Amino acid sequence: MQRNNNRFSRRTILRGVLYGSAVQVGLPLFEEMLNGHGDALADGTPIPRKFGVWYFGDGVRNEFWTPKARGANWDVTEELAPIVNAAPGIKEYVSVISGMDAKGDPYVHAGPASAALTGTGLDHPGGDNGTPQGPSIDVLVAKEIGSGTPFATVQSGLYNFLANGSAYHAISHNGPDAPNYPELDARKIYNRLFGAGSPGERLAGNATTPVADNTVALRKSALDAVLADCNRLKSQVSSASKQRIEQHCESIRKIESRLVSLPASVVACTKPMSPTNITDAKAGQGLYGSSKDYKEVNETMSLLLAHALVCDLTRVFTHCYTNPAAHWIYDKSLVGGGVPGSFHELTHTEGGTQPNVHKGVVLQMGHLGNTVKVFKSTPLGTGNLLDYMAMMVTSDCSRGQNHDPKDMPFLVIGKAGGALKGNVHYRGTGESVTKATFTAAKAAAPQLAAFGQGGQRVTDVLTDVMA
Repeated sequence: MQRNNNRFSRRTILRGVLYGSAVQVGLPLFEEMLNGHGDALADGTPIPRKFGVWYFGDGVRNEFWTPKARGANWDVTEELAPIVNAAPGIKEYVSVISGMDAKGDPYVHAGPASAALTGTGLDHPGGDNGTPQGPSIDVLVAKEIGSGTPFATVQSGLYNFLANGSAYHAISHNGPDAPNYPELDARKIYNRLFGAGSPGERLAGNATTPVADNTVALRKSALDAVLADCNRLKSQVSSASKQRIEQHCESIRKIESRLVSLPASVVACTKPMSPTNITDAKAGQGLYGSSKDYKEVNETMSLLLAHALVCDLTRVFTHCYTNPAAHWIYDKSLVGGGVPGSFHELTHTEGGTQPNVHKGVVLQMGHLGNTVKVFKSTPLGTGNLLDYMAMMVTSDCSRGQNHDPKDMPFLVIGKAGGALKGNVHYRGTGESVTKATFTAAKAAAPQLAAFGQGGQRVTDVLTDVMA
């Protein structure tokens, strides 16, 4: 089919007026914005690649994690099954990298975390006060691919604690003592990324002026203000593009219905009310926070990240599912049994083959599977978000029981616009884990020339994983 490539661009938006304010809704890429093959923009520019970090603390059980087979026919192990089985076709996007060691500073949790995320050692005047000596990989990638977006990076998370140094309580760093803390409240991320301008928002701080609460504007979908423009646009595109526009509008409605259910009121202009599915008890988990709400909150965060990436609000994110050391409470209602204390404590105290630690890893990987499922179900170009993404998944040690920095768990998920093969198990021989990190990053940002410092510096990638 011959496409008319002159009428639309990837910056085409729907416009309208809501409560006296101009609003605009970004569109997904549809065929009139693409070239004849649907794999690049109409002007020949490739669809922008995305990069992400999904991080969890305190490692895995390698005997249940690492596939025995190598190459494309790797076997799905018990701890990887929740990811691969989250939706049909996910395995083709998942590459397992094993046999890679965290070099450099051996200080437990913080040292391997710094190695994998920044490729540097620690400045740690008091041990737990350690801070990485350089920027993290997301910051480096964002400098290459994120400068033209409203947000160079977005940092989200479920659980964190601020008792120790920045190597513990952040996975994104601009440099020493310059952490980018993960935002643990989905309500704040929603407002930051998608909150609509309104009279209430503009008058915030003048609490003596009674005005219509801007949560009314949020509850009143911005799409209602742009339907006329939406219908006009649908009349100018093919039936396939019309369906994609309708799906995009419907997906925004679903996010709004999930996150926003707010009563109309006239109040002094203050902060908007929070999405109803996120409460204070669910958001901002601190030290020894319970995991009972993790599935719901993680899925909410994943939906927000997916829409931020597709709308090109950002191309780079970090998601701190749990931070290094993983002091979250192991919720007995989720896995059964009389498990006391935190997951971190359990990794040290449970004997034998640590069946409950194993259950905890399976639980967490199920939530990662939900994230991957959300990304895979998000259309982009002629495929889905995973087709244009390189997301690295790693932890702060191999085995939490002894803080082992050898044979670190590492996944690369996505195809990165064709730069990654997907569905590969590469088994290393003790190389620095920075090579795995650099491989994921270079797939999204080919301009990167190197990663890491000193003995952890790498300039070459894992060619078995790259396409």
